Amino acid sequence: MAPDGSHPRLLIRDADGASVSPDGRRIAFVRGSGSGGAIWIARRDGSGARQLTFPSAAAKRLGRISDYTPAWAPDSRTVYFARATPATYTASIFAIRADRWALRQVTRAKLSYGDGDCHSTPEPSPHGDVVAYIDAGCRPRWAYVAAVTTAGRPARLSFRFKDFPNGSDIWSVAWSPDGRTLAYSLSEYTGRFSGIYVSDSDYSRPRLIGREGKSPTWSDDGAWIAYYKSRYISDYDLRSEIWIVHRDGTDAHPLTRTKVQDEYDPAWLPPSH
Repeated sequence: MAPDGSHPRLLIRDADGASVSPDGRRIAFVRGSGSGGAIWIARRDGSGARQLTFPSAAAKRLGRISDYTPAWAPDSRTVYFARATPATYTASIFAIRADRWALRQVTRAKLSYGDGDCHSTPEPSPHGDVVAYIDAGCRPRWAYVAAVTTAGRPARLSFRFKDFPNGSDIWSVAWSPDGRTLAYSLSEYTGRFSGIYVSDSDYSRPRLIGREGKSPTWSDDGAWIAYYKSRYISDYDLRSEIWIVHRDGTDAHPLTRTKVQDEYDPAWLPPSH
């Protein structure tokens, strides 16, 4: 749809978790969510869809496998994604070339067969030097933002993240186009402080810009952040809708108002280069 919410159109059927390449030419997505999900890619108009990862091949050795949360490297040639192994209660970050070559493992989750690590939602930096991701580690730790180099070595991020004494979880993270700011969705168990936060690379205090928002994504010019949030349309009916907010937290408003379906995990489609 257009940035004002008009002209919605269907691009790809049976697709989830869209991620647009930085050059605007291709879309990575998940098909077959849940057990056996795989990463696919298509042209920006939705045509030419083809399967990129084949978790069924790994499943022969490790049991059920599912690939999800794809994200493009800044060169638009590599796709990072999470590969989950339900039998071992773990997930790790992998990377694969968009031409189906050079599949490699970037992080190695701790295998504990019941309480392992879950590395998901990879987010390569705009400069291509590190990959941020969500580490939902062994209990009683909370989900937090971690990072590695593209070679898989631990990396440090120069950002402060919102935290509360009673615990909170960060479930997704997104770099601003200039790499100086991170947007992330935080879930706090009382719900009072849940929403979209932004942190700057100077370690300044995190700022709440979108209450109850989830899954932030930046516009190509870095001026806006799209996300989704849920609202009750009746006592028992909760629906998710796409919202947009200026990077300073002003002018938050919905792009959609649906009563019949859920809309979530937005992704910006920049001009093709």
